[in-house]
Amino acid sequence: MSIQQRAISIASGLGFGVVLLGGGVLFAALPNAPAAAEMSNYSVTKVEAPRLLKVSALHLEPAGMGTFYFTIAVPASYGKSIEAIRISQIPGGDRIIDLEANESKVVIGPRVTRNSEAIPLSAIGGPEDETGALTLAFAQPVVPGTTFTVAVEAERNPTSGGIYQFGVTVYPVGESTTGHYIGTGRVTFNSD
Repeated sequence: MSIQQRAISIASGLGFGVVLLGGGVLFAALPNAPAAAEMSNYSVTKVEAPRLLKVSALHLEPAGMGTFYFTIAVPASYGKSIEAIRISQIPGGDRIIDLEANESKVVIGPRVTRNSEAIPLSAIGGPEDETGALTLAFAQPVVPGTTFTVAVEAERNPTSGGIYQFGVTVYPVGESTTGHYIGTGRVTFNSD
């Protein structure tokens, strides 16, 4: 490809007209192309999606009582408040872990402590299907720039050790039918 052909290709991609003059190339702005000063007013905003930071369990002994913790960050750049969360077990362990929906607690912050600020729940649903999924709706949406933790009691831990996986979906305000899948968390239980 000659220098002139490359110049024509580059110029047309940038919205310039090209005129060939005696072996040289002359660029001319096209009437509908934005001027350089206009283009400098455009900016790109990076929007980060909510993300699952951590999934853990308080007790990892087989068949014991268990509490599961799901920590979620809603970045300030996301721009949408979260009104609900759905947690479902991904098949693969020896059984579905029965999560006690009515024993759920949601707090602001990366961990549950005695002094944690609770997020009131307006509705609790579950277990809903063969995955033992449960859905928690917040009385007041969780605003962008917040990290929160969901604590869910289990009827009992699995009877044998192994890796158990949970999928987490958040529902932004006004998008309650679709939701955004934010990740899979794994909990490894000890063997007998």
